[in-house]
Amino acid sequence: MTSRAPEIQLAHGLSDDAINLLVACVPATAIAGGLLAARVAARFGPGPLLRCAQVLFHASVLAVGVVRGVPALVVTLVALALSVGALDAAMNAQAVAVQARAGRSVVNGFFAVWSAMGIAGSLWISLANGTGVSLSAGFAPPAALGLLVALATVRFRLPAEDGAAAPGLEEPACQAVPWRPLLVIGGVLACAYVAEGAVMGFAVKYVQGDLRGSAAVAPLAIAAFALTTVLGRSLADRAIGRWGAPRLVRAGALVTTAGLLAVAAAPGPAVAIGGFALAGLGLCSMAPSAYAAAGRHDPGGRGVAVARVGIFNYIGFVCGTAMVAAVHPLSGYRAGYAVAAVALVVVAALAGRLASGPLQRHRRLATS
Repeated sequence: MTSRAPEIQLAHGLSDDAINLLVACVPATAIAGGLLAARVAARFGPGPLLRCAQVLFHASVLAVGVVRGVPALVVTLVALALSVGALDAAMNAQAVAVQARAGRSVVNGFFAVWSAMGIAGSLWISLANGTGVSLSAGFAPPAALGLLVALATVRFRLPAEDGAAAPGLEEPACQAVPWRPLLVIGGVLACAYVAEGAVMGFAVKYVQGDLRGSAAVAPLAIAAFALTTVLGRSLADRAIGRWGAPRLVRAGALVTTAGLLAVAAAPGPAVAIGGFALAGLGLCSMAPSAYAAAGRHDPGGRGVAVARVGIFNYIGFVCGTAMVAAVHPLSGYRAGYAVAAVALVVVAALAGRLASGPLQRHRRLATS
């Protein structure tokens, strides 16, 4: 979606400020989806939520390519954003549930698959931009594939589904999850997503606009970011088993800072794409480690803690995109990426709160 932001802007005649506002509003609206997901997960568990959210999400992606007019685009993006919030919460809760069963770090592997599909999407859109494929034709194949996967897996049994709360018991299950430790974990996640929001929201526009990269080259910024992210995540579970999440996250904060500063100082597309790649490597394990830490504060194993912490990813993403959008008229995207690097100081300082400790094996998970 973000790789085609310039084409969406052109198709609907939007100004730079308007498209930047829309980019920022999607994760802002997704916060509501995450809050709703926490309520639904408390009652029914994350499995049914996942089934419904993924269908709505892929249908919304398909709709973005065919709607005409700004009002219809806004309505479609609202539906997309709500489904993204719910889908993220459900997917992450299932990954943490599998990790709780395994008794060792495996959640990074799930995030690696997600990042790998980000590479596929960016490469596809790079081809679509380079060959002049329309919005509808560009979004249809990945959306259709997602819908087929959703339908094919609808009968699959997921962790914790046998432990869904009985009607009327959702409030006690939700209240059993403490907010205080989640706020610190959420702070780490939010700061990580300030940097990721700056990358995902404006990398294509920065390379294509400020650095004069072509429409085919610009999406490679996100592809490079996703490539190093998936490579890092494919190795992160083993690294966490050896050194622990705090050390890995602190080292990642330093690497991300170096990458963002390289992006800010880049003389051309090649250096910027290299900086985005370095940032992806540094950020790779921050979100998985935060979600895994949140899962240890969910005594019912229902995904409530994960859904709550997931809200902070959108808060961080909104702050990152809003900060770059605000700085852009004054100093361009370069200054925005330099400022985003400051958030990594907070990540390094709070990384100790992501210490692994004993993994919970929830009663409901053990019986599902």
